[in-house]
Amino acid sequence: MRIEIEQPRQSWAEDFAIFKRAIMQAAPAGAYLPHIGSTAVPGLPAKDIIDIQLTADDLAEIDNGAFERAGFERRPIVTTRTPAFPAFDGRYVPARRCVACYL
Repeated sequence: MRIEIEQPRQSWAEDFAIFKRAIMQAAPAGAYLPHIGSTAVPGLPAKDIIDIQLTADDLAEIDNGAFERAGFERRPIVTTRTPAFPAFDGRYVPARRCVACYL
């Protein structure tokens, strides 16, 4: 897979805002959602992928059906859990845009 770095776009911040609204409707109460990765840095060339970090108190509170109804598909990521990253479980991606929502 070829990686292409693109010039910064104002639309990355706008795309994040749109996805944040959709994700927060599916997220459990108390969750928060920052824009992470290179597209979150104004003026930085980056891959055209919006990375978002959903943080919740307990992964058991994540309702996969709510994300699916919001148009996201769960794609598990195999990783080793560590004390530094105890809640990293996978990501949700929409079919219509290259976005990764990490849990």
